[in-house]
Amino acid sequence: LWVMHSSKHFVKKTRKGKIVKVVREHYLRDDISCGCIDCIACKNEETAEKKNLLTKSDGAIVIVDTNTVLQQMDALDSAAAIGWQMIIFSTTLEDLKSKNVASYHRFREVIAKSSNHCFVFSNEFHRETYIEKLPEESTNDRNERAVRVAAAWYKEHLKQTGASVIFLTNDEGSRELARAAPFSIDAETIQDYVKNKFPELVDHLSTPKTEGDDYVDDGKIKFEEHISKKQIEIGLKKGEIHSGPLRMNRDNFREGHVPVEGLDEDILVSGMQHLNRSINGDIVAIELLPRDQWKRPSRNILLEENKVGEELIEGDIPETQIPLRPTGKVVGIVRSNWKPAAGTIDKKSIGANSCLFQPADRRLPKIRIRTAHAKELSEQIIIVTVDVWEANSRYPSGHYVRTIGAIGDVDAETESILHQHEVPFHPFSENAMACLPVEGPNWLAENDPDFKSKWRRDIRDICIFSVDPPGCTDIDDALHVRILPNGNYEFGVHIADVTYFVKENSPLDLEARDRGTTVYLVNRRIDMLPGLLGTNLCSLMDNVDRFAFSCLWEMDENGNILKTDFFKSTIRSRAALTYEMAQNRIDDPKDQSEISKALRIMMRFAKRLKQGRLDNGALELSSMEVKIVKDENQNPIDVEMYQLRDTNSMVEEFMLLANMSVAKHIYQHFPHFALLRRHPAPNPKGFQGLIDACKKMGLDLDISSSGALAKSLDVAKSWNNPHINRLIRVMTTRCMSQAVYFSTGQISPGEYGHYGLAVPFYTHFTSPIRRYADDVVHRMLAFSLGVYSLDMKLDNNSVRRIADNINMRHRMAQYASRASTELHVMMFFKDKLIREEGHVVGIRANGFNVLIPKYGIEGTVYIEPGDGDFVYDEKAFTLTSSQHRVHVFDRVVVEISVEPSRRKLLLKCVSPAIHQASAHAIVNADMEGNATVDHDGDVFNEKHVTSTPTVPSVQVETKTKRPIDLNDDENSPKTEGTVLTPSKSVGSGNKKKKQKNKKQ
Repeated sequence: LWVMHSSKHFVKKTRKGKIVKVVREHYLRDDISCGCIDCIACKNEETAEKKNLLTKSDGAIVIVDTNTVLQQMDALDSAAAIGWQMIIFSTTLEDLKSKNVASYHRFREVIAKSSNHCFVFSNEFHRETYIEKLPEESTNDRNERAVRVAAAWYKEHLKQTGASVIFLTNDEGSRELARAAPFSIDAETIQDYVKNKFPELVDHLSTPKTEGDDYVDDGKIKFEEHISKKQIEIGLKKGEIHSGPLRMNRDNFREGHVPVEGLDEDILVSGMQHLNRSINGDIVAIELLPRDQWKRPSRNILLEENKVGEELIEGDIPETQIPLRPTGKVVGIVRSNWKPAAGTIDKKSIGANSCLFQPADRRLPKIRIRTAHAKELSEQIIIVTVDVWEANSRYPSGHYVRTIGAIGDVDAETESILHQHEVPFHPFSENAMACLPVEGPNWLAENDPDFKSKWRRDIRDICIFSVDPPGCTDIDDALHVRILPNGNYEFGVHIADVTYFVKENSPLDLEARDRGTTVYLVNRRIDMLPGLLGTNLCSLMDNVDRFAFSCLWEMDENGNILKTDFFKSTIRSRAALTYEMAQNRIDDPKDQSEISKALRIMMRFAKRLKQGRLDNGALELSSMEVKIVKDENQNPIDVEMYQLRDTNSMVEEFMLLANMSVAKHIYQHFPHFALLRRHPAPNPKGFQGLIDACKKMGLDLDISSSGALAKSLDVAKSWNNPHINRLIRVMTTRCMSQAVYFSTGQISPGEYGHYGLAVPFYTHFTSPIRRYADDVVHRMLAFSLGVYSLDMKLDNNSVRRIADNINMRHRMAQYASRASTELHVMMFFKDKLIREEGHVVGIRANGFNVLIPKYGIEGTVYIEPGDGDFVYDEKAFTLTSSQHRVHVFDRVVVEISVEPSRRKLLLKCVSPAIHQASAHAIVNADMEGNATVDHDGDVFNEKHVTSTPTVPSVQVETKTKRPIDLNDDENSPKTEGTVLTPSKSVGSGNKKKKQKNKKQ
């Protein structure tokens, strides 16, 4: 029986400015089920087949409050997995949602997967459990009382079943009130309950803040207490405190920097004391130190705590040649970034009941966890999360979440990489999958209502074809060219019409928006869209009808664009070619087929387009790419140089042209919120080291414009040493800024330009299957053409939020791809000892960076203390001892091996023979702040992108092209294999990267 309890009427203003009347009525009823399947009063036996009914009620029924859920989510997740019978009140869920939306959604997932022993009770709508808020009572106190009232009702209601009710709360006051009359409920902390009855869950308990850390510092470390939130707010208003995200140095775990809006330079934070318990990604409150306390960024390599002494705690490494930087200290945490981390147990730290956990991410500190199973866990990759970091503790305290798998197992290592880089790899939700065409793989274009739409042209009679890496199944672009009656040429780029299938703001669209990009690893691909779309209905395969979004140009013989046209289309590709197949057709004079003739025309015009870009100042940087060859068991058996063909550049030129044409069009229609991609001009300070190094080689590097830089690099091209020329181009790429997506309302028009491509407008349009940015651009283009209206509120803020998420996801995808390549390169070198030639690409105070072109490996050779007393000269770019002198660009010979205990590549310099000089290497070294170029020509803030799909065949070529995100990336990872190199070519664009990442 429903009874109206209250009714409220009010008006409010909608986002679109409309005034609407809202009526809210609160009904109470007395027939809401308690959820216990054998409860006679509720007659649940009649609905036993319904979901969310507890399967038994003869044991303890656990009730938790909001704070217990917030503090012990991992423990409750594990508890639900082993069958805890839990009642969750609607009051608790609503309170949880108001305090932490992410925790709310995760707890909902816990409830959903444990539906037979987790029941949500709507206490706010039950006549006997609903309560009114008392005068002077806070909302929080009212909610706590509502939980106690509902718990007491359950205790009385379930007497007949023999079930006991346990109320778990860590709030002492709440426990006392629950135990007292009129409630008289059994109440205890979750820690006591777990330790007494479920000891197997102890490891999953988070550390209460009051407990701190058993391992108090010995006096060498004592952190300052953080100031309060209120003090932070006051300090920010007065300008005495600044705020920004902490970015830790990947080569020095005791140093970071904080970019602050309004300041020209980032604030340097050096030493553990000044870092003050902040971790990478925290939004910190930072106080600038007086100028006489400013420091210089360290040029030392500090990757291991045991490599440095306590005297370096403050980061005081004498550096006389490096300019002082604004330096500060962290005084508070505005928002912490305590996310679950993947890693392993430090075996040397194992004690009776605790140990240190070493995150795989070098920027994170070790975490002390309590566990009696450290020895067993030491052979596993595990997930741990931080709970608290007390001022008297050297390390944060955390708790064990779960085990991923055995160390060295490829699947476990891969999952660790995905987790470390926050890549969503869960299956698509039921709601998202429900958005797919009901016909499934049997969908036919001619049977779809949109086939006859006035907005869609049927151009299946045109000879269209695609050119991609071998084995590519997610074909999102195709091409054509034909000679017009007036003697001009019509060129067409046809892109998969993904947004026809992915409706705006649908569950599938929202999930794709969150994922942001497809992630390509060496042995796995994490799709942005379900396979039915990505590799079937949207893929422009040959000899099937497909919906596309077409961009056509009419050009004269000189390549001048006379007309541009955009429209939705239906196409039928005549052939799905590989780069090699297309090249062979072009090179065979006997082949006079229609497709081969078209390819030759496209090649001729592509060269003109490229030369025109270069003449306008576009950059063309070097790329050193290799491929991993696998056997039938997916084991790496060889590493080879990857061969580029002219057809790679041909396709890429037309993809770049499409992206530039669309960018200009949508900006004209949406000048205040068009989604574009910009590449800022490089910071001269970031280039200064390379400029000085090049001067030593007799080369003047001019970065005043992309054209001037291109001319400088062309001078180096004339040198007799091709290795030095290539290294200079690689290092130039690293000095570049990062290319990013943005809303045109964010910045002034003068900042829209793409430095590497030397164009005023650029965006991504050509890869909607694997990049959400392209989907947004497709919708904007369609809207501008009148194809359909947009449901989402398009304005600068909404587009900016989308761009921020895409930038983050894209960056993480690049890091994950690089880590995957590093893992498989390590597998190749396992049980091998190989000597190979390399070149010095950087000098550090206690080591030097070496690039090995053949394998795409870059590592830092660390010089142990006492190795000949090397002297670091930053101005001369040298490390000098009595016996050796190491200069940037020098040729060296290194020995490559794998250190089994650390699962890392190890480099040892054997020529010159520097005693014990060795260090861990990474594929395409990943220094914070360095850019790379992907094959859309964009610049990324990573040095290497390795994207590769899984390839089940023998002799799998994992050729992944690293992104040269300078001339922009039409290929954020698509792969033909695995890229193992530190830079790409700017100016080569779209298709190059695609070629890598498209392998699947």
